[in-house]
Amino acid sequence: MFSFEALKGKGRMAQLTPRQKEIYDFIRNYLEEHGYSPTYEEIGSALGICKVTVLAHLRRLERKGVLQREHYRRRSIELCRTEGQTKIPVVGIIQAGRPILAFEEPEKIDLFELVPQKEDLYSLRVRGDSMLEEHIRDGDYVIVQKCDVARPGEVVVALIDGEEATLKRFFPEGPYVRLEAANPAYEPILIERNRVRSQGRVVGVLRLFRK
Repeated sequence: MFSFEALKGKGRMAQLTPRQKEIYDFIRNYLEEHGYSPTYEEIGSALGICKVTVLAHLRRLERKGVLQREHYRRRSIELCRTEGQTKIPVVGIIQAGRPILAFEEPEKIDLFELVPQKEDLYSLRVRGDSMLEEHIRDGDYVIVQKCDVARPGEVVVALIDGEEATLKRFFPEGPYVRLEAANPAYEPILIERNRVRSQGRVVGVLRLFRK
């Protein structure tokens, strides 16, 4: 879903080559799995290139500002924060009242250090007031973690009949699902379970105050 965007380096946007992206992704995944960086030999062995080639690419990645190294330590590679890692796509508008059609919206918000940067996150702008008791207001952005299965009571993006999306608390009840608002002015929606699919759980809310 998320593309590896142009990365900032030396005040200009620098695009990674396919090989540089491959090396960068390997280092990132290795760090996440092991908690420390791979050696040059491990990078070369995994990607089928020699140590000299690995070093050449690491130097270029350093110049582009996406990683840094301490040259006299064996496992010294550290990834730098980049613009592409701190932006989460706003993929549409989500109704917090009655369900409406969800649609794509070409917009992005920069969430620098506000939420863990994971590739399974996206954001939606809220329309309506049915989730007020969850402190989610009209115009807020909700940060959503993709998931197919929701736990009872979670606030989820519920897709109804494959086309209508709504933000509600999720409660399974036998063959039905109860989609409950966090506002007593709204009645719960009781619907057959096979007509509802979770698009993700809400993990954060961002509110922008405008004049």
